[in-house]
Amino acid sequence: MGNAVDKIKSLGRFGSKLGLDRMNRLMAELGVSCADFKIIHVAGTNGKGSVCTMLDKILRAHGIKTGMYTSPYLSNYRDSIAVDGRSISCEDLDRVGETVLEAADKLPKEDGELAVTEFEVITGLALYYFKEVGAEYVILETGLGGALDSTNIAPAKVAVITSISYDHMDVLGDSLAEIAKNKAGIIKEGATAVVNVDEEEALSVIKNEVCKKHANIVRADEAVKINSVDYNKKFSLVDMSTASQNYGRIKFSLLGKHQLSNLKTVIATVGELKSAFGFCERHEITVEALGDVHFSGRFEVFEGDAGCADIVLDGAHNVAGIEALEQNVKLYYPNAKILAVTSMLGDKQVDEILHRLCKFSNDVIFTEINNERRISAHEMLEIAKQSEGNTGNYQEIPDTGKAFTQAYDSRRNYDLILFTGSLYMMGDIRRRLHDEGGINI
Repeated sequence: MGNAVDKIKSLGRFGSKLGLDRMNRLMAELGVSCADFKIIHVAGTNGKGSVCTMLDKILRAHGIKTGMYTSPYLSNYRDSIAVDGRSISCEDLDRVGETVLEAADKLPKEDGELAVTEFEVITGLALYYFKEVGAEYVILETGLGGALDSTNIAPAKVAVITSISYDHMDVLGDSLAEIAKNKAGIIKEGATAVVNVDEEEALSVIKNEVCKKHANIVRADEAVKINSVDYNKKFSLVDMSTASQNYGRIKFSLLGKHQLSNLKTVIATVGELKSAFGFCERHEITVEALGDVHFSGRFEVFEGDAGCADIVLDGAHNVAGIEALEQNVKLYYPNAKILAVTSMLGDKQVDEILHRLCKFSNDVIFTEINNERRISAHEMLEIAKQSEGNTGNYQEIPDTGKAFTQAYDSRRNYDLILFTGSLYMMGDIRRRLHDEGGINI
């Protein structure tokens, strides 16, 4: 990747002032109007990426040209921007990046420097690229929260809130009500909000926002019923229905009990696209798409050779995520001997996450991703030692490459090798599985 990418990386993650003014000015300078797209805007603590990926797959299966913008990326910016399911090329990323930086350079400066942030530039880059290639539907995942997120310049007719739990409390607030209010900020006047939130405190706030915006709320859990599920390590068989459609027993390729909640959200959202955009769903196409959807780094299973452990990658980076991971490990690997490898950012609920991880893992290796916000392997080790019922073998191996090699070489000693924690680590581990493990990814 070229000079534009390096320049973008050098920008700050957050501006000195939260708000959408910079983003609106940047889009005006680029000549891009979000009104050119049919936009589905997705917020939530967990599940956003899975929901975006499923929606994108379903729309593409119906022959629709899509643009999808998600975050965080696993390996590089290209992971965040896709058209028709294909990541933006290195050449287009650099070319459009230069265009966006030139537009940003025309905006008012802050202390002589570009006022825009890294995330604002990448968001602008994605939207400019989607316009350039003629995307019809655009699926936008919020980066942080909702109300003041860079993606919230989009006048989305359909807003989706996948879940509300604790994460990024330093920015979003310490209560579920505060977090919900921020995420509900993506709901626009007269829009439809598809919501998969059960917590009364959070749901009440969202309902209030829906009322203020004269919007329509659809509760995913009420709109979609899952009647039965059969699980295996390749896919699930899900018997599912809505008030207007009996999908019957379908193959669903995303693994984990938590994905059933996301599936409900997706089906409820698809049901609202006709009134919002005139979308005509063919149920057999939707079913086929759901049987062939893939999402890297989210309970992603690589089955081991005879006598070797399976390898699972799961970017569980908050408490709700680690709870879902524990549930899935017990579902798919009951009584397994587990070696976990983890690295985390320091702005997470590290203590509780690590205590839970250590509780269901036999042994744990603590390592460090290449990110300035990381918590050190030694700090994680010290936290783990305080875990209740601590009986595992814990090691600190700061170098991710060495941690990977030790875990990979231990495959015959365990039933499961689990790489978990920061999503940023998942991209690095996937690359190592390919380069060093010879696994086709």
